[in-house]
Amino acid sequence: MDVEKIIIIIFFTLVLPASWMFLVPIAKRMRRETERPSGSQADVAAELDRVNARLAELEERVDFAERLLAQQRDPERLTGDRT
Repeated sequence: MDVEKIIIIIFFTLVLPASWMFLVPIAKRMRRETERPSGSQADVAAELDRVNARLAELEERVDFAERLLAQQRDPERLTGDRT
């Protein structure tokens, strides 16, 4: 037999199952940690409301900035001044 074949046989019969025994419990523990809720539903809803309020404020600021930029560009377009 080739050395490569022996290595492949050893890998699939010993190394792979042994590593599986260690990786499955680690994966289960990681899954349990990610499934835990970080707070109550009321806390999450309150945080979502705060984020939505901040997002609405940011949208208003962007709209205001766009209007200011549009006002500054319009006179340039009308006169044809390009710098």
